[in-house]
Amino acid sequence: MTPSKNHSRSNSSHLPATRRKAHGNGENSGVMKKSGRKITTRKLRKKKIRSLKDEIETAKEKSQITKYISHQKTPLKVSQDEKDQKNGDKKKQNKKLSKKDRPKLSEGTEIHCNNGGYIVEQLLGSGGFGDVYKAKKIGTNEYYAIKTELNEFNGKKIDRLKIEVAVMIAFKLIGEPQRKKHFVQLFDKGQTDTFKLIVMQLLGPSIEDLRRHILCTDFTRPTAMRISQQALEGIWDLHLVGFIHRDIKPQNFAIGIGDKNDLIYVLDLGIAHRFIDKHTNKIKPPRPKVRFMGTVRYASRNCHRSKEQSRKDDLETWIYMSVELYASLILPWRRVIDKAAVLAEKDKFFLEPNAAIYTKAPSGYRSISKYVDNLTYEEEPNYTLIQSALEEIIKDECIDIRQPFDWIGKMTDKADRENKKRIKEKEIAGRKKIESRMSNDVKLERDDELEHANHLGGEKMRNSGEKENTNPSTEKLSSANIAFNRDNDGLILSQYL
Repeated sequence: MTPSKNHSRSNSSHLPATRRKAHGNGENSGVMKKSGRKITTRKLRKKKIRSLKDEIETAKEKSQITKYISHQKTPLKVSQDEKDQKNGDKKKQNKKLSKKDRPKLSEGTEIHCNNGGYIVEQLLGSGGFGDVYKAKKIGTNEYYAIKTELNEFNGKKIDRLKIEVAVMIAFKLIGEPQRKKHFVQLFDKGQTDTFKLIVMQLLGPSIEDLRRHILCTDFTRPTAMRISQQALEGIWDLHLVGFIHRDIKPQNFAIGIGDKNDLIYVLDLGIAHRFIDKHTNKIKPPRPKVRFMGTVRYASRNCHRSKEQSRKDDLETWIYMSVELYASLILPWRRVIDKAAVLAEKDKFFLEPNAAIYTKAPSGYRSISKYVDNLTYEEEPNYTLIQSALEEIIKDECIDIRQPFDWIGKMTDKADRENKKRIKEKEIAGRKKIESRMSNDVKLERDDELEHANHLGGEKMRNSGEKENTNPSTEKLSSANIAFNRDNDGLILSQYL
């Protein structure tokens, strides 16, 4: 309860002792005696105000000195505005690290690693932090994929390849071949002044590229189901070695080449996270806050809420991807940009799923969604149960998974078209270089001819003096402005009066 003004004024017991002496009635009211001098409370207040200002100035001076001193026991708290500003600066730095601006390896570049040398043949693709090239090992007919990453950007080290190498080494230590069949092999690694790089197994196109650029249509149900099954196997195997992916999407799964074009591989482990402590072999406790990692369309709800992700989150993103394999426009938030709106739609997906989704995707994914939604952070998912649910879908929906993948038999035609396109581009580039050299040579020749013609014209003018020349051809030559024009047959010397 707030006291009234009258009460606060009359109650002198709330005042300090020095003030209470001056507060009473009588002649000394409003006056204090100190060392034989009379000082009014007004003057005293002014003095106190002045001393307070002095204290503020002193505090400011101290803060200027102490702000450069680190205090380990009592670190300064960063305000939310400063955090947001810092995060904004980080985002700006990441935006500057664009695919276009990033330095690339040119065709024909020779790279020497720990186990041999490689010649770069072509750029296969670019991600957020690195590029992938097709390369041939020197002295052999063997082809590999080389993935590069800048050593640093804006003075900050980039360590995404380090995580990928850690996952590859973890799979190398597994004795069961079936448990590592969905992951590429690591063959070599190295470093230049600009890049860190790894040499790994060469793969075919991603699932997204197959759908958008090769088939140019949605997958059939048998193909969509088989991709979903193999992707689940890969995620399960990744979890077994103690990592979560955190960026499950069609772009991060690819097929093998040759006789392995029916095998799905898990790609791009740059933001994978080790959820098992390698020292204690126990699940790491969740961090209080984790920045957004992944792709907005497929990211889990915990990712949107800046919470630590777990095996549950990989399965949630796998559900989004699996449902979308049946129809590329099926996810209600596909074209939504705002993250908060996307999160709201994802909450609806689990609480009140849109009926239109399961008119195109098998309705059996709804029961899988409910199971995954109820998982906890530390709980190990029952992958066998999910596989059984997929088998039930195959049976209920009469999906014939014996059918070959949609891309089988169509890859060669696409590869031939790509090769022809590449050859044509090289021919055009070669012609442009030749034309550029020719134009430079022609320019030099033209300058020489022009200089020679001007020299001849000057000589004739000096010989003729002021005498009028009756020869029309000589008159034309002596007063000509000579220029070179280009037509279909080459260079023509034209004379203008």
